[in-house]
Amino acid sequence: MLKKSFILLVFLLSILLFIPLSFAATPISTCQTIDTPGEYYLTRDIIFSELSGGSPVCLHITSANVYLDGRGYGINMSATNSYPTEAIYIASDRNITIANLNISNFDYGII
Repeated sequence: MLKKSFILLVFLLSILLFIPLSFAATPISTCQTIDTPGEYYLTRDIIFSELSGGSPVCLHITSANVYLDGRGYGINMSATNSYPTEAIYIASDRNITIANLNISNFDYGII
């Protein structure tokens, strides 16, 4: 009986080695739209100095189920503008988490 239990345990552990426990997180180093669920992380400070495609928003999150880890980096506005600016605009209100992120010099941080 002990031998069968051991073989079963080894079999189950070997199966677990082939099942990914989580998907790889996506690196972010520029302003962009996040339109796919998943985990994202900043690889450096993002400097927002001008309108990106006519938008006053640096990160536009349109997907649900997003985890954004700033890893201690920040999103910084480097210019004074006559229009209101937003560091992060969240269009989806379902399961969005933002952690370890510094935001500075924007009119609005997270909307």
